[in-house]
Amino acid sequence: MLFAFLSRVYRRDTTITMLAVTSMCVLTLLITRSTFFGDTLLYESNIASYLDGRIPFAGLLDFGHLIWRPLGALLAFHGDAAYESTLARVNTILLSLNLIASFVCVWALWALLRLTKKVTAGPLILVVAAFVTTNGFVNLSRSGSSWLSGLACVTLACCFTLVAERRYRASEPAAFYWIAAMLTTALAVLLWVPYVLTVLPIICAGLLERPDNPSWKTVLRAAIRVLPGAVLLVMAAYVWAICDLHITSTPELLAWIRHAAHGEARDASIARCFFGFPRSFFLLGDNGIVWKQFLFHDPFARRTALEVAAAGTWILALFYGTLAVAGWFFLRDRSDRGTAIWAVAGIVPTIALALLFEAGSVERYLALYPMVLVVIGILLTSARTPHPLRVLLVLLILVQVSNNLYASFRSRIDRESAALLQRVAPFENVPGGATVWVVNLNDKLSALYDGPEYATRSDLPQVALLVPVMNQDVPKWKANFAKSAESRWAAGGEVWISKRAWATQPLREWLWVENDDPRIRWADVHNFVIHLDTDAEAGGADGFLRAANTPANRATIIAAASQH
Repeated sequence: MLFAFLSRVYRRDTTITMLAVTSMCVLTLLITRSTFFGDTLLYESNIASYLDGRIPFAGLLDFGHLIWRPLGALLAFHGDAAYESTLARVNTILLSLNLIASFVCVWALWALLRLTKKVTAGPLILVVAAFVTTNGFVNLSRSGSSWLSGLACVTLACCFTLVAERRYRASEPAAFYWIAAMLTTALAVLLWVPYVLTVLPIICAGLLERPDNPSWKTVLRAAIRVLPGAVLLVMAAYVWAICDLHITSTPELLAWIRHAAHGEARDASIARCFFGFPRSFFLLGDNGIVWKQFLFHDPFARRTALEVAAAGTWILALFYGTLAVAGWFFLRDRSDRGTAIWAVAGIVPTIALALLFEAGSVERYLALYPMVLVVIGILLTSARTPHPLRVLLVLLILVQVSNNLYASFRSRIDRESAALLQRVAPFENVPGGATVWVVNLNDKLSALYDGPEYATRSDLPQVALLVPVMNQDVPKWKANFAKSAESRWAAGGEVWISKRAWATQPLREWLWVENDDPRIRWADVHNFVIHLDTDAEAGGADGFLRAANTPANRATIIAAASQH
């Protein structure tokens, strides 16, 4: 009844639905706060180094995000006295770009839903509400990464291809839309190279025009008009980058490609995909840690089946159960075969890449958002959809919206951030600077390293990870610590290490997962730090010890590092 009412009210009023989805986006951005910023700090420091003359332009060229850093550098090129530092200026530029991309994503999804002609106003508004409250949108919309910008281009490319096919069938000029589809396709790949897999749903988007009678000619027509130009643009950009980097051999090219992983190890497994996929939609907090402690039989945190069930497992059941029923019903509906082909062309390659490369990251599943959400919108609108399925879909969306808004509510996150800043307060404005080492990313303090405070406050200490789990540098963690400590001491600064590392075994609430990465054990961390001399402490029982800047300590860390 609610959908029918909204559809009657808004059926012909495009402006009202546009205002509704825009308002939802604004409201979400106002009442929530991001807790994950991806590689934002890496990008910002890299661009700032270029602008300050410390690295050449070639240092901005990253294989995975070829044009993102050059774009940020271009926009931040002219200084402004209003900013405390170059890093702060770059931070503002990148976050502003992503904020704009967030709105473009919302408007592009709104346009795609309307262009299908199979989604009425009520389901459209509900689907967009689901999108703006996904984990991917809530967190990445305030980051300085290029993932949402690329997603905006992918969604726009689908829209342009669909409009071009519609105009072609009506014997109307369509060249502008084919060119727009080509440009946005190329731009998506240049913003994040895994979006190369989205060329399949982009060239299949024309099938949404006649979903009851799909034709391979529709796909071929789009491929001929979109792909050649997009491929040439992408190739030209990468050839330019290769020349600028003076890459002259295959090993050098492969090294550049591997460097784009930023040290991340391949984390491809069905189990990680099973949890990573829903985590892209739901903010699950520490529930993922509980599941891993159970699955990996963590001897320090023996989880029972009841604890695992209480850790949001019902959300997983609702998520996969609803999508399984929805997928089964939709694929059986022959009147929407074209939409089904388009959806499969977008979903399958994305899942396959996750299984082959890295399955746990939130951004890994962004490319399938448009397909999943359009299918849900069509199912909510269609009179053929069974009522129980419609109820399940609405329930799934309402659970996601309520769960994610609560988990990311701004005042709640602000209180948590204030507590984190209080933990590092003793290390502010230390002469020569201070490095505060936490055990791994599961220490909440690591969020400071990932957050915008680093770009806006120069008095904060550096926060570093002793153990970068699931990273190529894990075997070299002692050597990396030694190098960083030597550098900090040489500058007259201080090195502080979390007291947790001195514990013989981790407490449950520290969220360590033994066996998560087979290359590192808690005992390795403990046995390393107990040989270090300390000369001060701060922060109470769960605080930090200062590693003494002594010849003995230098010899200890150098000896430990040399073993790796």
